[in-house]
Amino acid sequence: MNRIKDVNRIFLGTVLLSVIGSLFVSLLLFVDQTYLLSLLASQLLMVFPAAVYMMRWNIPVKEWIVFRKISFPKILMLAGFFLASIPVLNLIQSVSLLFFHQVINQTMTKIISQWPLPVSIICIAVIPAFFEESIYRGVFFLEYRKMGLFFGAFCSGMVFGLLHFNLNQFLYAFYMGVWFALLVDVCDSLLASVLLHFAINLSSVVSAYQAGTARVTVEKSALIAKLPGMTLAAGIGLIISIGIYAVLRLWKKEQKKDRVLPAREMVTPSFVAAVLICVALMISNEMT
Repeated sequence: MNRIKDVNRIFLGTVLLSVIGSLFVSLLLFVDQTYLLSLLASQLLMVFPAAVYMMRWNIPVKEWIVFRKISFPKILMLAGFFLASIPVLNLIQSVSLLFFHQVINQTMTKIISQWPLPVSIICIAVIPAFFEESIYRGVFFLEYRKMGLFFGAFCSGMVFGLLHFNLNQFLYAFYMGVWFALLVDVCDSLLASVLLHFAINLSSVVSAYQAGTARVTVEKSALIAKLPGMTLAAGIGLIISIGIYAVLRLWKKEQKKDRVLPAREMVTPSFVAAVLICVALMISNEMT
């Protein structure tokens, strides 16, 4: 059954609810300046449209959230993929800082200044990894992959990046979102992306915690000087990532191929409207 139009409506609904929810979050911050509570509120608001969609179509939880067991050798390969991804993400982050405002580290710094490390890990690494992967690689990729594996992964990653609502996070969220979807496919388990998402967020939280609450000024000249070395490391990391994915893809058992829907199915009024709103918010955030 083609549910792409409906899932695009969920995309638009998530965007609109996030915009409305941001007003609530702003009020919450105005009242008690608790950034952790605002983060949790945004996560719950994001889950609501997806939950309504799954209930409307009566989609079983086991089809939506597929947590099949992953073998130990595959766990080791996912760990290798995580380590290989770090230099790529560092390069993407550094390049984005040359043009866009930094967002994520500022938010984490505010949270860890208010809460102990274990609480920060649970709320920044554990909860988002589960909720966001259940939505982006569960709901969205579940439908978008019907237009082809790689196109579906691309669309899932793009939606994941757009719903961060800022250009700084969009770049690496889009990159990792595509990989998350591909790894869920080859491992046949949502657990693959949840573990990777958790590991990436955990490394960011620990790094921010070690850096403390001091404001760090990023000098663009220093970043530019480091780019050649970072590009080389990222290139090696990307090659290793592709190699690990290729091995996992060969390892995967052949499955029955379903009919692939045309890519034009993706372009619906809801999808276009959601993208335009996200882009407008990204540009607005850069200008403020």
